Amino acid sequence: MYDFKGGASGQNPKGIVANSSGDIYGAAGGGVIENACGGIYCGTVFEITGSGSGRKASLIHTFHGADGANVNGSLILDSAGNIFGTTQWGGKPCASPGCGVVFELASAKGTWKEAVLYSFANGTDGEYPSDGLAFDAEGNLYGGTSYGGSIENCNPFLDGACGQVFELSSVSGRWRINKEYATPNFYTPVGNLLFDSSGNLFGASCDKVYFNGGNIFEVVK
Repeated sequence: MYDFKGGASGQNPKGIVANSSGDIYGAAGGGVIENACGGIYCGTVFEITGSGSGRKASLIHTFHGADGANVNGSLILDSAGNIFGTTQWGGKPCASPGCGVVFELASAKGTWKEAVLYSFANGTDGEYPSDGLAFDAEGNLYGGTSYGGSIENCNPFLDGACGQVFELSSVSGRWRINKEYATPNFYTPVGNLLFDSSGNLFGASCDKVYFNGGNIFEVVK
């Protein structure tokens, strides 16, 4: 369907999602190299439209650091077809190469535009988003970070030792962290988050320090 050429055109795809029309969207590396991204490629989001031999692929966003860096693989779509995701780095200059963002890509007349919904600040809000997002029934966004922000007894000296799930709520068009939940054993959330019909949240977390163990966890509202 598509052969990545590397560099500015994208490389090393990380995950895909499809809309109801069969258009495919995904996250990949490549793009541009910026100091704000730690001197490496900042990452891209791509689109594949059409079917059969008529498929067409294009980059719809290239990150530059301030708007995110090192995009995570799990993208999600809302009912309007807007794309939501996270980047591990970038955003506010809290620490090089940034503490990560939650972003939205919206299409207007065929042109995609990115908006940073939330930029982590290396304070009480946590840092380094680890992967996918999920919407609850009220339209709040949930995701995970490798550090736990204001969670008590969090060890700030071990990478991945302070995992959390955060809830982002939109108030008057401004997204902010509403709640934080520690993941078991301070492991880092990974992969997609899922809600059941009762509004309970499920996810997986792993030990990114010693690379053993891990949990499947539930957050009950």
